[in-house]
Amino acid sequence: MAEATDTYRVARTILTTWDLDLVVPADLVRLVAAERSDVTVSFDGRVIAFRTHDASWTTPVIATAFPAIPHFAIPTNETLTCDRHGIITAVESAAVLPGALIELRSTGGDLVVSSENLEVGRIESKVPQVGATAVEALFTARYLLDALKLATTEQITFQFAERHVVIRCGSFTQLIMRRVTTQ
Repeated sequence: MAEATDTYRVARTILTTWDLDLVVPADLVRLVAAERSDVTVSFDGRVIAFRTHDASWTTPVIATAFPAIPHFAIPTNETLTCDRHGIITAVESAAVLPGALIELRSTGGDLVVSSENLEVGRIESKVPQVGATAVEALFTARYLLDALKLATTEQITFQFAERHVVIRCGSFTQLIMRRVTTQ
């Protein structure tokens, strides 16, 4: 199992080739995930290295245990599923406003993705969703986009809780803290 965390996000994916627990910087995981070629991982007990055909990254392993996050297992009634491409496009559009937070708002038919900047204006997009959840939540644009771009399936499932959202796609699970909760 591979996991990454910082103060606002937690990500987990299932690896079938390792039985090793390591904590590495989340930004490194994001860089490696953006690679389109095979990635070779090596570990010498202190430093972990990621290599592709034309790039390599090394970092010391963080000397701490991965935080216990029981929220992954907590089911919630506020669940919706939408198309990966549609939600990524909508969040990228909303993220262009300077300093904007991304609002996800659902009334049951569409997931409304928006952001607002008092000096520039408001951007709003709708993405068809499955699930009749009524939910409103604000997220940091970068954290939400990072999570969505790591998705490997065509459908993404959001499970909303009071202080966070769990994003699931295939064997990959991420937890992102909400900035403000409005329900």
